[in-house]
Amino acid sequence: MYATRSRRVKTDKRDARTLAEACKLGAYRPAHRTSDEQRHRRAQLAVREALVRTRTRSISQVRALVRREGLRVADGEAPCSATSTSTRWTGCWSGPVR
Repeated sequence: MYATRSRRVKTDKRDARTLAEACKLGAYRPAHRTSDEQRHRRAQLAVREALVRTRTRSISQVRALVRREGLRVADGEAPCSATSTSTRWTGCWSGPVR
């Protein structure tokens, strides 16, 4: 961009002129601005990702505490996980670790 300049002094006026010439020559593409809807959706996804990470971390901590007490937790979705209508707590633990 500054390859054609002849002086070493850099000023705002020279910067503006150089940028204007670069735009005329097509050196820059138009900048894309995300819509309000896209920004809102990205913010929602960022919050969701943070919640999923927190949930995963909490599950791992609970599993570690349970294992420390000598119990075993089945991998995957536990049969005692909360359902939409009720919470069942039977069959959660498979017993002491051998």
